[in-house]
Amino acid sequence: MPETGPNETKNNPARKLLASDPYSRTVGEQWKDNRGTQLFFLTCLIFTIGVAFLLYRQNRFVPVEFPGGDMFQGMDSSFNDASGASEPASASIVVDGASSDVGVLRIAIYDAAEGFNDLDYAVRKAKLPIQDGQSMTRIPVAILADSFAIAVFHDENENGSLDRNAFGIPTECYGFSNNARGLTGPPSFTDAKIDRPEPGQSIKISIR
Repeated sequence: MPETGPNETKNNPARKLLASDPYSRTVGEQWKDNRGTQLFFLTCLIFTIGVAFLLYRQNRFVPVEFPGGDMFQGMDSSFNDASGASEPASASIVVDGASSDVGVLRIAIYDAAEGFNDLDYAVRKAKLPIQDGQSMTRIPVAILADSFAIAVFHDENENGSLDRNAFGIPTECYGFSNNARGLTGPPSFTDAKIDRPEPGQSIKISIR
C-alpha cells in the first residue's frame, strides 16, 4: 500500500474531514486541546464551593446572648454577696484581652446546660470596668454551683448587646470559661463548664 504523505492528506477532502472529526481523535488528544477550558471550569467549581462553605459557616453562627443594658441597672462593678456576710470566702474572676479600656465587660454565669446562653437562666451577672485591657472581680464561692460556665464580652459602646456584622459574626471581643470556642457559634455548656474553685483561687478568661 502506498504511503500517504502530508501533501496528499492536505489535498484529500476525505482525509481532511476525518482529521477534523473530534470522534476520530484519542481521549488524550482531546484532553490536551480542552484542558485549558476544563481547568478553568474546575477552578470556578472549587471557588464556588469554597465561597458557599464560608457563607454557610457564617450564617450558621448562633449569636451569643448576653444581658441587655437594662438588666445591669443599679448593679455595681462586682457580684453581690447574696448572704450579706462581710469578707466571705471568695474566688476571683480575671478577664483579659479587651481591645481597649473603653466601655465595660459584661459577665453572665450559668449553672445548667439547659439554660446556657439563655438570659432567663443566668444565675449571676455583672458589668466590670476595664483597665489596661483586663478586669478582675471577686465572687463568693458559696453562691456558685458545683459546676458552672461563664460568658463574657467587651461592650465597647455600652449598648448592652454584642455587636455583630452583616453575617452575624461578633465585632466585639467575647469569651467563655475554660477558654472554650465554638466552630460555628458559641461553645456548648459542657465545653465551657468549670468546677467551683476553692477560696482564693482565680478563674481566668481570655476574650478575643
